[in-house]
Amino acid sequence: MTIYAELKENELKGLKECEDEMGVILVAYERPVTAAHIDEAKLGKIKLLEKEIGVKLVAYD
Repeated sequence: MTIYAELKENELKGLKECEDEMGVILVAYERPVTAAHIDEAKLGKIKLLEKEIGVKLVAYD
């Protein structure tokens, strides 16, 4: 199971500064994760689900 990293205050500050500088959202996990290789049919299903429930989904192996 993938869990979010518990960051110290100074680490969180550095992460937020990086987000602001790059204009992105960063997510810190306790252990490395690998993005899943998704074929077009499955990707379409994920995108439809994103629209239906109003979230962004990321698939991991």
